[in-house]
Amino acid sequence: MNKPDPPTPHDHQPDGDSLAGRYGSRPVPGHFRVTFGLFAFAKGWAVTYIAWAALTLLISIASSLAAGDDSAVDFWGLVLAFSLFIAVFIGTPVALVFGLLLRVVRRQWVHVAAFFFGFAILTFAVMQLTIPWTSLRMPFLYAVSVGFCAAVGRASVIKDVNVHPVPDLHLPGPPPATGQIGKTRQPRQGPLPH
Repeated sequence: MNKPDPPTPHDHQPDGDSLAGRYGSRPVPGHFRVTFGLFAFAKGWAVTYIAWAALTLLISIASSLAAGDDSAVDFWGLVLAFSLFIAVFIGTPVALVFGLLLRVVRRQWVHVAAFFFGFAILTFAVMQLTIPWTSLRMPFLYAVSVGFCAAVGRASVIKDVNVHPVPDLHLPGPPPATGQIGKTRQPRQGPLPH
């Protein structure tokens, strides 16, 4: 019977960032799988939409105060209803795709940054394609706002996702010699690295 590999000095040591205690030491891309369940996905979506609603309400109030009337606040409800449609039919699938693409990235702050930049770039591109006659300022402000809300939503589920080690099915060492090509290698025995 094989004995488990002894722990190395790098196992379970923080690497300096605030999430190191929860997610272990240095990540190796492709050796960990980040998964999220329905609760985490729904919570992230809801926090994103609530952040968007709050941010657009603040912008509407500021616009109304600057203009001296309440037309922007009246318009806010219409914007919020249209935003719900966009969030359900565009934001949800895009967030799911981002989450699936980022499964092998262990560091959660990378997920948050990817959601910010991914949603900001997508929003900017869609606005430039649909309303090209506007200046770059309006699509840029919307893009930053949407990216910020998406990042807040993704950051809200950091504690709700699971990070699982993926077993390494290849033994360390040099590749097989010419006469051994095609022979099956046995997976490494012992505990999975943390």
